[in-house]
Amino acid sequence: MGGKITNPPKRLYALEARNINTVYQADSDGFISYTVQMGNQGIAYLKSDSSNPPAIVLAEIHGDWGNGIIPCQIAIKRRDYYKIEYSGAGTIRNIYWTPLR
Repeated sequence: MGGKITNPPKRLYALEARNINTVYQADSDGFISYTVQMGNQGIAYLKSDSSNPPAIVLAEIHGDWGNGIIPCQIAIKRRDYYKIEYSGAGTIRNIYWTPLR
């Protein structure tokens, strides 16, 4: 008993706002969260991998079913790049990076 903790758990830090169609590199493990307000024929992609720009699609949301508000949250690894793209009717309402440190 009374041993020293050599790998303390990581903590969530304050939200950091992000922009659509912009490539970011994660400076720590963390989560990217966003809310899509869909319109008919709208489509949103979250891409992330170790290349710049990222090419692997981790999340794809289609608005073919009509209007709606859809939240999404995905874990991103430290040093990976990530980008949220949107086309068609609708908009991305919020994009936030939540780092773990």
